[in-house]
Amino acid sequence: MLLSRCWMASYCNNFYVSCELTGIHNRECPSSLHISFVDQVVPTVSVASLTKAYMTGVESMSDLERLSFSIEGDLRQKFESMVKATKYKNRSEFVRDMIRKELVEREWKSNAIVIGTVTLIYDHHTRGLNDKLTALQHNHVDSIMASTHVHLDHALCAEMIMMKGRQTDLRALADQLQKQKGVLHAALSLSTTGKSLPHSDDHSHGHPHSH
Repeated sequence: MLLSRCWMASYCNNFYVSCELTGIHNRECPSSLHISFVDQVVPTVSVASLTKAYMTGVESMSDLERLSFSIEGDLRQKFESMVKATKYKNRSEFVRDMIRKELVEREWKSNAIVIGTVTLIYDHHTRGLNDKLTALQHNHVDSIMASTHVHLDHALCAEMIMMKGRQTDLRALADQLQKQKGVLHAALSLSTTGKSLPHSDDHSHGHPHSH
């Protein structure tokens, strides 16, 4: 490998490291070097290990593409304010999440299979309410994935029901649950199965999945 000059940078213990490797080629390649920080010197580090770490970072970014687009100055300022207010580390992550959000909302509009969670707040003293809520869930066993029941006080309960199905079907079931006498509040939150969202195919993170 012929390389006359190489810059590598990384963060280490909150110090910014900048290493300049010179004279690296087939016949003279140093096996180690010292890295100087602002106020300290760390022990000798192997050039091979630094190179491996650098190349690993390059490979992990290989599926990314750089885009360029134009917007009005006022719109750009509002964009920058949004990124700052939401405390994203960078604008790229903010844009990625905006795109994902739009993809999920399109799933809902197209009535695709989605994930939904309905949260119920109700008075369990209401006659027959527990039986009615249980019967509704049994009648939609193909949609109900799981439920969690919490006692809030001597009278009030909270129940979170996780569902999977067509967006219209989940809304209809949430409406039926909400209409029951004794239910004080019901809120449906829709999400996605994730199948339509681009994601990494690399699952080599050191632990198996049970599914």
